[in-house]
Amino acid sequence: MSSQVFCFPESVRNRLAASDCDPMLASEERNLKPRLPSPRLASLLRAPFTSSDMDHKIVNREILLALWKIHILHHADEGEVVGQWMLGELREHGYDVSPGTLYPLLRRMERFGWLKSQQDRKRGPKSPRGYRLTAEGRKVLKLVLRQVQELRAEAVPKR
Repeated sequence: MSSQVFCFPESVRNRLAASDCDPMLASEERNLKPRLPSPRLASLLRAPFTSSDMDHKIVNREILLALWKIHILHHADEGEVVGQWMLGELREHGYDVSPGTLYPLLRRMERFGWLKSQQDRKRGPKSPRGYRLTAEGRKVLKLVLRQVQELRAEAVPKR
C-alpha cells in the first residue's frame, strides 16, 4: 500500500492539527495506518476557507440555543407568547431559528416547568398555543439574568 500525503491549503492547514495534514504523522501519533481525510476535512478543501468561516450549526446548538431560551423566558414573562411570533422575534435579533427547532424547544421548556401553555381547542387542533412563564420559569430567568450580568461585567471591556 502506498502512502498518500495530502497537502491542504495553508488557510486550512493553520486550523488543523498536524496529524490531520500528514497521514504518516497520524500513523506515528496513533499507531494507525495512513488514512484519508475525514469528510469534514474534505469539505474544507472544496470551499474557499477564511478565518471568518465557522460552523453555524455548531455555534447555534452549543452557544446560541441558551440565548434563545433566555429570550423566550423574558418575553413569556412580559406576557403570553406564540411560537410564530417568537420565531419572528428571534429572527429580528439575528438568530436563525427554524420552526423545527423552536417548537420542540418550547415543549421541552414546558416539560421542565418553566412555561405553561394554553390552546384554544374551539379553534381546532392546529390553533396557536400561547406560552406563559411559570413561577419556576421566573426563578430560572432571574438566575440566568444574574449570571449574564456577571459575565457581561467580566467579558465586556469598560469604556
